[in-house]
Amino acid sequence: MIRIKHRRCYLVLVLLLILLAWVHFKLLPSITDQYNTDCYLSEQSKKDLEILLKIIISSFEKNKVFYWLDYGSLLGAVRYHGIIPWDGDGDVSFLKDDPNVSEALRDINNRGVSANTMIATYGSASVDLVRWTEHENTYTKYYPSWVKDGLITKISHKLEYIPKEFIGKRTILEFVGIQVAVPEKYIGLLKRRYRLSYWFSVPFKWKCYVPCFMKTDQSCDD
Repeated sequence: MIRIKHRRCYLVLVLLLILLAWVHFKLLPSITDQYNTDCYLSEQSKKDLEILLKIIISSFEKNKVFYWLDYGSLLGAVRYHGIIPWDGDGDVSFLKDDPNVSEALRDINNRGVSANTMIATYGSASVDLVRWTEHENTYTKYYPSWVKDGLITKISHKLEYIPKEFIGKRTILEFVGIQVAVPEKYIGLLKRRYRLSYWFSVPFKWKCYVPCFMKTDQSCDD
């Protein structure tokens, strides 16, 4: 009887591993497209991203936009005072109804960058411009329904919010050689966002651990 129970446990474990492998290597790549890019930024991509972030931050500062460094860029500012080597893009947040954003975007576009209210690109780099709607005690992410994205990604974006106390009056950190605005309680915000990966300074994206033969833009001979 004990042996039968053990066999059942082993069978369940094997089935769970098969399911996990299917989710990891088949389902997630099909809905996120995160597997088909390199894990680490090239030197050129890193340089382009630094230039792009400096232009955006400079224009936001010049036009008095209430912005803050966010997501992976904020984590990079805390850990490296720069860009995380395996971060694929930049992240800058601001309030959706800020009246100064339009002028800042015009200034950004006049400086060799292609930018709208959602994304800015320069060379091989891109920065997500994340808009937030202000409420009494929270900021909720503004994510238009017309954006073409995976269902899981859309749902997660639409449900995201930040307690106002985390942003506060903002504070300053050094990032890519300049001073940038970050949330007042940036450590608390990062721990809230990255409950597990915040504690580990290693590549955490799926694409960093996918066998090269599964990527569409490079081969195992590279």
